[in-house]
Amino acid sequence: MEQIFKKFLHTGVGMMNTAAEELQKATDDLLERNSKFAEEGKKVVDDLKKDFETQTDTLSEKLNSIVDKVLANFKMPTNEEVENLKSRIEELEKEIMNKK
Repeated sequence: MEQIFKKFLHTGVGMMNTAAEELQKATDDLLERNSKFAEEGKKVVDDLKKDFETQTDTLSEKLNSIVDKVLANFKMPTNEEVENLKSRIEELEKEIMNKK
């Protein structure tokens, strides 16, 4: 009876040990897959960010070109011309004030 009990006990311990080893392998495998998935996910996000920035720069250049063409057709004054006009108005206002 003692022998049977020892065999039963050893079998139980062996099964527990095997189960623990399998659980460890499964855990290691899962962690490795998650690590690879995280790395791949980060790469995908980085690639998307880079593509978005490139697309944004290209779109910005195209929009600026279109706006410049539209403004040229409307013969809008440049910033320099507007500043010159502001300066001239200030000079004329000073002249008018001095004549009073």
